[in-house]
Amino acid sequence: MVQLLQLAEALGLEEHEPGSADFVHSIATAWRLAEHTLHWEVGDPDFVDVPLAALTDPQHNAELADRVPMDTVTTLDRSRRDGGLEGNTTHITVVDGDGTVVSMTNTLTNFWGAGTDELGFFLNDQLRRFDIGAGEANEPAPGRRSVSWSAPVLVRDAEGRPILGAGTPGGQRIPIVLAQVIARWALHGEPLEEAVQAPRFHNTGTELETEQPLPADVAEALRARGYTGLTQPELPYYWGSVQVIEIDYDGDELVGATDPRREGAWRAAP
Repeated sequence: MVQLLQLAEALGLEEHEPGSADFVHSIATAWRLAEHTLHWEVGDPDFVDVPLAALTDPQHNAELADRVPMDTVTTLDRSRRDGGLEGNTTHITVVDGDGTVVSMTNTLTNFWGAGTDELGFFLNDQLRRFDIGAGEANEPAPGRRSVSWSAPVLVRDAEGRPILGAGTPGGQRIPIVLAQVIARWALHGEPLEEAVQAPRFHNTGTELETEQPLPADVAEALRARGYTGLTQPELPYYWGSVQVIEIDYDGDELVGATDPRREGAWRAAP
């Protein structure tokens, strides 16, 4: 998520109107590059050396973004599939009276997980996530944790205080969905509710999937860059359900948003 957002910012996302072809292309390109990192370099840090400092370094990612053509779609070949079916994931964001923030994503992976329960809890089938990746960083081994698409997020201000907690279900689309909401809120100043309600998109190779049909001029500009498809998947729960809370220290209040795509709500207790 950090690399994805740094790449998008380096690609000029802040100057691109949300929903425009340049906005879509910047996030889609950043996603392809960050996803490439996940497939080749990310694994359980107890077993592999993940170059975390470089992957989250703004200068490193700006240099990477400089090498990406902005007039064409970015395609990256992989030799393995993306790993696993979409499944049963939930997210909750909580802020307590002392200002402690928890952003927590839980998943059984596939619906009903492994189909086995212990002490009333179903066990997940997260082992299928070892199918994610093209290199050897995410290979199964005793005691090893697999890569996951889950990306619970905390955003801090310049003083180090948490000002946003966010997350979503959605399988492989989790990072790119969260990036769109955070970019609209942080870089473009959209109210949280507006950022959550905005139509979403996802990029797989040259294929661009959109939640709603794009305006004709935006679709034409994207096709000119090599994007294909521009389809609207008719699948339940496809676009996740962002559960997010903003902490307004100046106004001494919490601000949340309700994502209508699944069941969910937010509230502030007195």
